[in-house]
Amino acid sequence: MKVAQGVCLVALLPTMAGAAGLQKFDGAWRVTVDCAEASDGARGYHWSFPVQVRGSVMRGQRGTPGAINSATISGRIGPDGAALLSVSGRTGDPDYSVGRVAAGYPFHFTATAHFDERSGSGKRNELRPCDLSFVKE
Repeated sequence: MKVAQGVCLVALLPTMAGAAGLQKFDGAWRVTVDCAEASDGARGYHWSFPVQVRGSVMRGQRGTPGAINSATISGRIGPDGAALLSVSGRTGDPDYSVGRVAAGYPFHFTATAHFDERSGSGKRNELRPCDLSFVKE
């Protein structure tokens, strides 16, 4: 009987290790978003705000959801550290918005990122150049 239990435990080890590996990104992080001046002259900006990763799913909030000059970041980090993140929110001062849209205008972009256990980096995929950096706190 003990041999059978030992065999079952050994058979489960890769599954348990894989599950633990998926959690290696879990915890409190800080994201910094640096966006350069846009081609139409919209001013560059810098954001920094906390994010949480649970079950390899990232979620963070800058400001109050739905308020002017707010943003929500979310996405899943794969076991290899690759992630496609989604950033949505409402614009702030028109001087910082491509096309000079009014404050409160909804926006959305994606960013491709890569993480290790303590840090990560990414780039915005649409409209204007932005760098994202992540540090586990």
